[in-house]
Amino acid sequence: MLQDAVLYVHRTHIFIDTCSLLSEYSEAFWNRWIPTLRKSGQKVIIIPSVLNELMRHRDNRKDRKLARKADNVLRLLQLLEKENLVVLAGVEESNYADADFEKIMACASRKQPMMLITQDRELAAKIHHLKNHHAMAARLAEGGILLKAKPERKEPLLTRIWQGVCSLFGKEKDDRASETCRLCGKSWPAYRMKAHICPECLKKGTIHHCKRCGKDMLYTNYLKYVEKAELFAYCDDCYRFRKKVFQYRTCQDCGCTFPVTQGEAEFYQEKGYDRPKRCRDCRHRRR
Repeated sequence: MLQDAVLYVHRTHIFIDTCSLLSEYSEAFWNRWIPTLRKSGQKVIIIPSVLNELMRHRDNRKDRKLARKADNVLRLLQLLEKENLVVLAGVEESNYADADFEKIMACASRKQPMMLITQDRELAAKIHHLKNHHAMAARLAEGGILLKAKPERKEPLLTRIWQGVCSLFGKEKDDRASETCRLCGKSWPAYRMKAHICPECLKKGTIHHCKRCGKDMLYTNYLKYVEKAELFAYCDDCYRFRKKVFQYRTCQDCGCTFPVTQGEAEFYQEKGYDRPKRCRDCRHRRR
């Protein structure tokens, strides 16, 4: 178990990824560490690409359970941000959060040591292979405790030698611990596969264009087969822009003030409709 004092180091930057925020241990983690964060004045850093992934999970119509969980996590992060326990990092982002974390951890220095909380063994292995002593990976365990994330294990040397000998003599390999990728057909260790797809194919995908600005976007096989997320219509920049408030209006029925987002304003303008005169609840009741 990691020492509790690691969070008291004033200059340690603590990051957390999407899979940890959606983990079954996340609630116990916050209950355990929020008092420590308050005492130390430390903050947990959430990078923009993680927020984008959470918002896309929240909009997932196929997996309602995942959508509700992502919505609860986003609400919690808003409360923690008001209490100054969570901060949004202003880093240059990409469409793939793991790539952002690799760049961040590669820049860790003695003056600014960094720790990433992740449940992804492959990402933890990449941080381990950086050989940067001031960048470390931790994982959540039962009770919200932090354990040092172990890098991915390799197959024993004797197993690799035996498979090489079998391939030379045309014999079948020992496939007890291996699995065939359903996309490329290559054999990979079973513990590295997700949804019967190898890590290389998970990062690949199809290119499509943003509906608003035409920017190229990568719809990865990880999003398609593992997370089962729908095809994104808008890029990250346009997605955030459409979520901004365009105008506040007063409901004609209940008299409350409700926001009209940029996306809603563009939609009504394209269709030639007038902007809504009633809030969402009143419109729902009228239907």
